[in-house]
Amino acid sequence: MPIISRQTIEDIRARVNIHDVVAPYVQLRRVGSSYRGLSPFNPEKTPSFYVHPDRGFFKCFSSGEGGDVFKFIQRVENLNFQEAVERIAESFNIQIEYEKGGAPGPPRSLKNEILAIHEDATAFYADQFWAASELGQEIRNYWVDNRKFDLEIAKSYRIGLAPPDPKTLVNFFRNKPYSMEAFQACGLFYLKETQTSLDYARPRFRGRLMIPIKDIQGRVIAFTARQLSMTPQDDSTRDAKYINSPETPIFHKGDVLFGLEHARKHVEAEGAFLMVEGQLDAIRCFSSGLHTAVAPQGTGITEMQLAKLKRYTDLLYIVLDGDQAGQKAALRALPLTLAAGLDTRFIPLGQGQDPDNLLAEQDGSTLWQRWKSEAISGMCFAVRSLSGGPTRNLSPGKKTAILEQLYGIIAQADSAVIREDYLLEAAHELHVDLSAVKRDYYSFLERKKRFPTPASRLSAEGGMDSAAASSPGPSKGVLTSAEEAILFLLFHYEQYGKLISQYVDPQWINEQTTAGSLLHKTLAEFEHDAWRGTSNLDSLLESDAESNLITDLLIREQPGEDFDPHPHFEAARRRLFDKFFDKQRQQIDEEIANLPPDSEETADRMKQRVELRRLKSKFPPLPKP
Repeated sequence: MPIISRQTIEDIRARVNIHDVVAPYVQLRRVGSSYRGLSPFNPEKTPSFYVHPDRGFFKCFSSGEGGDVFKFIQRVENLNFQEAVERIAESFNIQIEYEKGGAPGPPRSLKNEILAIHEDATAFYADQFWAASELGQEIRNYWVDNRKFDLEIAKSYRIGLAPPDPKTLVNFFRNKPYSMEAFQACGLFYLKETQTSLDYARPRFRGRLMIPIKDIQGRVIAFTARQLSMTPQDDSTRDAKYINSPETPIFHKGDVLFGLEHARKHVEAEGAFLMVEGQLDAIRCFSSGLHTAVAPQGTGITEMQLAKLKRYTDLLYIVLDGDQAGQKAALRALPLTLAAGLDTRFIPLGQGQDPDNLLAEQDGSTLWQRWKSEAISGMCFAVRSLSGGPTRNLSPGKKTAILEQLYGIIAQADSAVIREDYLLEAAHELHVDLSAVKRDYYSFLERKKRFPTPASRLSAEGGMDSAAASSPGPSKGVLTSAEEAILFLLFHYEQYGKLISQYVDPQWINEQTTAGSLLHKTLAEFEHDAWRGTSNLDSLLESDAESNLITDLLIREQPGEDFDPHPHFEAARRRLFDKFFDKQRQQIDEEIANLPPDSEETADRMKQRVELRRLKSKFPPLPKP
């Protein structure tokens, strides 16, 4: 496989601002010369993720991850290094050159092939929607007359039509330059691994309205398909109103929220996300001026989806469809939103109402203001949902049963203030004494401690939330080893590099540690005049631990202008030698203790001990560079 040229990698590193790469994934806020946000790698409630544009690095203190633009894309998109370079180059319109005279690009990875297939499929389905044919006219009439959408909305969101004839899509892809592995894995076809030709392929979607699902960067990664009158009777999924793409290498439905790539660009101005039930509900919101709408992928809300919303704002409104299923789904979501640290408010709709119909008939801005004024807190919603009606005349036993369920929800909140507010709201809604509610709640917590559920045991033993329990900022503490101290100084005072490589004996360095291994390679670069600066350290890296250590060192507070590095180099160098000396002396003393006193081996060890002391007494000072 052709290798991307070193010059291309350096060009990307020089031209691309890491802030621009990270911004689609994390809501960043300026803190001094850096930016801070919630980790894209771990669910957390307090920001511990930092981006340093001036130095071109990120650091995530909750996960320990750190590195440059390439490392970020590798981690967040699960790509290898070459794929990450290609992804950034494509996003920023940078031409890639390959070694050996700019050879043609390497074969696309499976993920890139599947992305390309989805892009082609989106264009194909859109062409069918706009075709000057009977089916094209039928789907456009359905869009305008049945769904009450403008045709411009269909164009904006690339709405399409999957033709009923199974041969149409197969023939479209027949001569496309994709591997059979990609066709088998993309989710658009029923195709077994043993089938090596598209002749055997059957399209998953036939005779359906096609709604593209995009990732946070706006790339189509899946589809939702709506049943139509033209959906064939022989289609095995004919009776399902909506069907979605299956899980693929680029689509994991529990991680994706429909519309987030659009909504995230507007949430800072609006201050809140609006969660609706389905994709067409979200599109209706967009077309009505409610640009922060998102929708889950036809399943229950997941922790990962909520963690992604939390990166941008703390406030979430959930619109409840008037049917019972919508109420139950929202109640299941409440403890998850509390655990995610989101302030969640519920917008109840009347029986038989849904946001699509309401927004089709009313002004979006006016309706949104009314919804916000009518929204109720999560606890008020939970009480009303569990009680099924007026609460004043409930029996004490019924109230106690409801409170037991509420306590489990309230316990998910990590804020004492929120827990106190919810207990107060629960007491008020159920017309019971607050002090009694608090006593029962703390009794509930004691029972949980004595008889923990599997979930609570996981949390107590350091499960998913434990990494986010604290939020350390950029490290300003002391460097823990002489190797780290020398590396830190070398990264900022490169003029000492050649000198240190000559005045530090390689045997002083403990190469079994991450810092020692990295220092040994760094000094070798200086010694052989191969050092090309901290922006080109990736060629030295052999592990994630080394990459993370470099990031830790580079994001530390830089020394001031009046800082004299020379005595610090000298002190670190002395510490390095003293550690080596103590280890060697201890080893020799142990060998002497286990040898006969008059043996030649003992005499040799004694000579080594004397030579070691002489070496320490004549430890050469470090000259000025």
